[in-house]
This record gives sequence, C-alpha cells and structure tokens, in this order.
Amino acid sequence: MKRLVLSLLLGALASPGIAAAQAGPPERGQLVEVSTFSVDPAQAPAFEAAVMKVVKAAKEAKVKSAWHFWTEGWQYHLVYPVPNMAYFDDPMAFEKQFEGTPGQATLEQAFGDMETVGTRVTLTEVAETVPGWGHRPAAPPTNPSFGHINEFWIKPGKDRAFDAVVKEFMAFFKEVGYGYEVLGHRVHFGATGRAVFVTFVDNLENFYGSKSLPRLIQQKKADQKWQALLARLAAVIDRSDESTIMYRPDLSFMPPTGS
Repeated sequence: MKRLVLSLLLGALASPGIAAAQAGPPERGQLVEVSTFSVDPAQAPAFEAAVMKVVKAAKEAKVKSAWHFWTEGWQYHLVYPVPNMAYFDDPMAFEKQFEGTPGQATLEQAFGDMETVGTRVTLTEVAETVPGWGHRPAAPPTNPSFGHINEFWIKPGKDRAFDAVVKEFMAFFKEVGYGYEVLGHRVHFGATGRAVFVTFVDNLENFYGSKSLPRLIQQKKADQKWQALLARLAAVIDRSDESTIMYRPDLSFMPPTGS
C-alpha cells in the first residue's frame, strides 16, 4: 500500500519548493500524508481485500502507527499520520514496522495482491493540522461515518488574513454551539496555497437537516455576523469547493489502546 506512493512522494519532497514548506508556521500540528487511489469499479473488491490483508498484517505485527481510509465513489483516500518531515527520509519506514514479526509475510502477500489490481495513485499530499483552525464541541459525534470537506484556495499574500478570519469562524462556531467537530489543515506538499477543513459527521440527514449550520444560525439570530464572516472570507480566497467522503473502518487501522 505505502510502497505504491512512496517513490512519487519522495521524488517531490526532494524538489526545491519543499524546503520552505518544511519551515512551516510558528505553531506545529499533526502532519498527515494523504494518498488518493483511483480504482476501477470491477477491481474494487480485490483492492479492498488487499487493504484488509494489510490491516491483518498490522495486527499480527502489533504496529503502533494508525491509518484511516475514506472513500468517495471509486476513490480511496488514505490518511496516514507521520511524526515529522524526517519520516520521508526513509522510504522503508512503513515496512520496517513489520520486519521480524508474524505480520511480515502477510504484508508481503498484501503488496503482491495490490500490485495485480492496477491501482493508480492520482494524488499525494502532505498536510498539517493548524492550531486555532479547529472546533470541538462539548459532545461531538462519537463515531463519525462521514467527513464533510471544505477546500479553500488562498489568494497570494493573504495567508495572515485567511488565518485571522478562520479563527473568527471557529470562535463563531463555539458561540452558536455548533455540534460538529471541525479540523483545519494547511497543505504543505501537493496543491499548496490551499486549506482543507474536515467536519466529522455521524448522520448526513441530521447534518443537512435538524442539526445543520444554517438552521442553527437562524435559531441563534446570528445571520448578520455569519454573512459578514463570509464576506471577509471571500475577500481572501480565489475559490472554494466542498464534498463528502465516507469513513471505512474496515480498511482502517488503530493500534489497541495502551499498545
């Protein structure tokens, strides 16, 4: 799985532009590698079976790192938290977790299975969660099944202004009592100059209906403040996009608590 994306990623990290990205903002968040696999619908069962075999190998090897899969149609988004940019200096870092363990043979089988699927890696990015770009309510959904994605392409030279208005959005969410957790990321490698926000959702019907943000704003009589925030945001971005992805716990791996 990781072997399919590492050569592409490492080649790009060696480019001159990545050095500036590594410097990053003064505050540091969690780095994540995001890889998107495009799979032919007829090959999706074989791809998923291979990923599940990687999960089996991780359990056998008692791997301590986690990963998460989200799907959007026939695109599979792998989100893999990494400790720092130095992680990418070792192209075998992922495989080394399995060496000398019962999971090593299973992992090799899984990689062999995956190579027969003909999977295409259509996007590889490194992003970082940004302190201050998140909102966590007192009682967020405990088992989110979906992620609502908002992407923003920031105008050149408007990074500080964008940061300021995002933090005001997060304060607004707290003020009105928005019930969903939001996590914001700055893209360091990939489509840079872009910010990605994930809202974690347990039930789409409630998210767009009884617990929707527009309905909450109306209930709190906060429309004027909301519109002012939207106007400020529009002034510092070139464009935006949104989509919804589904969480796949069967393809994801979380080490047992305390391991």
